[in-house]
Amino acid sequence: MAVRITIEPPLDASVRIGLLGCDLGRVEERDPALDAPLAAAEEKVRAGDVAGIDAARALYRAFGIDPTRTRPSSEALLRRVRRGEPLPRINTAVDVCNWCSVEVQLPYGLYDAGALEPPLTLRRGGPGDGYAGIRKEAVHLAGRLALFDGRGPFRQPDLGFGPDDDQRSHQGGAGRGVRAPHGFEGQDAADPRHDSRTPGRVR
Repeated sequence: MAVRITIEPPLDASVRIGLLGCDLGRVEERDPALDAPLAAAEEKVRAGDVAGIDAARALYRAFGIDPTRTRPSSEALLRRVRRGEPLPRINTAVDVCNWCSVEVQLPYGLYDAGALEPPLTLRRGGPGDGYAGIRKEAVHLAGRLALFDGRGPFRQPDLGFGPDDDQRSHQGGAGRGVRAPHGFEGQDAADPRHDSRTPGRVR
């Protein structure tokens, strides 16, 4: 499934989205083959070998969000690992995206493309916009950056992976048509580590 996301003005002046499509036979709950590379990535993070946090913070500020009070998901992962905690293990697809996100310091999202209905749009939510989260009764989106498909909102792209995913786009055991977009403020894209490392890690 070819996926295109339209960014509504004026957001298109400050946001770019990288989009990667992967057809996976199956997403496993845990793969021991990831243990060593994830542990090595955690050591790199603690040694400071990661991209800077400025791009994600600039994105938040562009939408009137204080990133020191509401952390970008990539920075939350960074702080977690620097406290000595491991990267969270959810499933193999999510684990790889969190690995990439913490290193390049950009928020990643993960979606089952087969569960989405075009057109897809990135815009601010309006009054009454929201969705049912996996473990929450409702996620309210008024004034907040969100992704919408033909049936309504399904994700806040800055959340990383957790309980606020919309139920119908949540990536479970079937790995068909995974898409992993991330957004960042354009002027900071010159950092050479702001590349997509995901293609070599999602196989």
